[in-house]
Amino acid sequence: MRATNFLCLGGIGLAAAVAACTVGQGVHADATGGGYESSSSATDPTSETTDESGGAGATGSCLPADVKALMASQCATSGCHTSTSDSKKPPLRTFADLTASSKVDSSQTLAERSVVRMKDSAQPMPPDALLPASQVSVLESWVKSGMKPIACAPSADGGPGGDGPDGGATAPDEFDVPAKCTNGAGTTSKGSSMDPGRACNTCHSFRLAGTVYPTAHEPNDCRGSNGSTSGLKLVVTDANGKTTQVSINSAGNFYSSTTLARPAKVKIVDSAGKERPMKTPISTAAMGDCNSCHTQNGAGSPAAPGRILAPK
Repeated sequence: MRATNFLCLGGIGLAAAVAACTVGQGVHADATGGGYESSSSATDPTSETTDESGGAGATGSCLPADVKALMASQCATSGCHTSTSDSKKPPLRTFADLTASSKVDSSQTLAERSVVRMKDSAQPMPPDALLPASQVSVLESWVKSGMKPIACAPSADGGPGGDGPDGGATAPDEFDVPAKCTNGAGTTSKGSSMDPGRACNTCHSFRLAGTVYPTAHEPNDCRGSNGSTSGLKLVVTDANGKTTQVSINSAGNFYSSTTLARPAKVKIVDSAGKERPMKTPISTAAMGDCNSCHTQNGAGSPAAPGRILAPK
């Protein structure tokens, strides 16, 4: 079935995820130029180290809470600026990341370069649209004030802190994982569970279709997340405010012929209420064929980072 950058209905990376192509996220180009708390006052760190991972014996140097939150919601999203494995999308999660030199302009830090890209209407970062000035000013103000770090908060276990969500080490990137067929092979015979992972509208004419997976780089024809037992659903809210729920079957496939007023917002929801929204709304009919962008390794423009993922 077809998945786009989820989401992809326009682009999910529900993480990828549902329709056209972008959880998600669209995947942005390199913050250096290649192609989803209250703020803390900056203080000089008291530690002798700048260990973002919160190593033993160090309080470390961390980002102010408002800067950290901005990076987490707009830049260091799944499949984007989270991993060192993609030179075009350098990590933008920690104090050390943001103060590193840009490979495009060595006279600038990645934080300074990010401000430039956030104001560049021709190559915006994030790629789908320019951020509101109020959000850009969070990073710009920190840069202009000298990019001072703050002492890291203690981690959840009471140890030295880092730039992670609980003060601990930064969470791993869900898309920086090897390919694997988690649930075994699906069926290629006709029916609702046929051809998981493949673009549905090669043969069909659904308005929305795709496959939800437990990991980011599952090969074609591998069964996806079992929505029949986990209660996974695709929830679509169209431009008129109409909400439609689409079931996800035992192969992870979903499909719908319901007419959608665009742009439409999409998210994957499980029985526990956990959600994975697609960052970019579905704006074209092609975006509804999600697996055309949410391929094993990602496709589309902007590219999906991989498969549509179930919430975790």
